[in-house]
Amino acid sequence: MSPPATDRAESRAVNGRTPGQRGQATRQALLEATRDLLEDFGYRDLRVVDIARRAGTSAATFYQYFEDVPGAILQLATDLARDAGTGLVAVVAGADWRHDAVGAARQLVDAAMAVWERDRALLLAVSLAAGEGDARFRQVRYDLTEASVRALRGVVAEGAGSDPISALATARALFAMLDSIGAQAGDLGAPNLELRGAAAAAIGAAVGADAVAAG
Repeated sequence: MSPPATDRAESRAVNGRTPGQRGQATRQALLEATRDLLEDFGYRDLRVVDIARRAGTSAATFYQYFEDVPGAILQLATDLARDAGTGLVAVVAGADWRHDAVGAARQLVDAAMAVWERDRALLLAVSLAAGEGDARFRQVRYDLTEASVRALRGVVAEGAGSDPISALATARALFAMLDSIGAQAGDLGAPNLELRGAAAAAIGAAVGADAVAAG
């Protein structure tokens, strides 16, 4: 299936041309191979030849679509930022913060953890590259949560009566908490369900659960 028109700029080959249907299928196979192999090799050890072999093609073909392995990972992360961001915004917008703020917060926590469970290796690779100072990955790490942060800011501002700047800072801190829990899953010394419950309680308190319910 050809990508939507809005995605064609991202789907161009290294030479700037937009591949045909067969080329798009090859490119997608390379991206899927990259995603799969991140689980096995990690960001530092993944090689072009491994990706090409998994995709059933050659290293030369890989370089028609991506400059290097980080380029393929960056494209995966860009796609994830778009798709996951849209999904989390929908959760924030659709939850019943007025009548059940903690329940709404639990929906957000579960949705955020689902993203981490599905794409943990990719998200860790983004964090590693961003931490090493790669501006491209710093930007995509920002993009991964920015729309969701701004959606939650509105909830915080309304529920807790915060000014916009304070509400934005609170929303960023809450998403940083969720990212930390997702990144360290299994390493925090507490059961997963308890961590999710504690995170939901923290978000509910931050949005002013009592104030929202009384509003």
